[in-house]
Amino acid sequence: MLNGCVIVDGGSLKSELEHNYNTMFGTDFDYLGSVEVVDILSERTVIQMSAEEFYSKYLQHAKILEESMNLHFDYVIRVLANDDPMFRKRQLEETFTFNKESKVLCSKKKCVKLLNDIEG
Repeated sequence: MLNGCVIVDGGSLKSELEHNYNTMFGTDFDYLGSVEVVDILSERTVIQMSAEEFYSKYLQHAKILEESMNLHFDYVIRVLANDDPMFRKRQLEETFTFNKESKVLCSKKKCVKLLNDIEG
């Protein structure tokens, strides 16, 4: 997947990928790197992939939910920024939670409904 760049925040250059994550979840990433999905019960990492792959597979067609959700969560999902001194860094990490039954993924600020379950 090839992403273009967008200018946001009065001149901060971000790729379309960072812009999409930031808009969808209320985050402030400059340069995304990887995503790690951890099963809460077993404390086992079930998926590791790039933030771009995760977006393409799970988030691209997700629906932003207007209401906050009070759910039991099955997975903790850590989204990490790349550690590259060439890029200005704002947020370096965010932890999301995911409920498999409802297919709802939440940050601290926003939730989205996924079309597909996160396989793990």
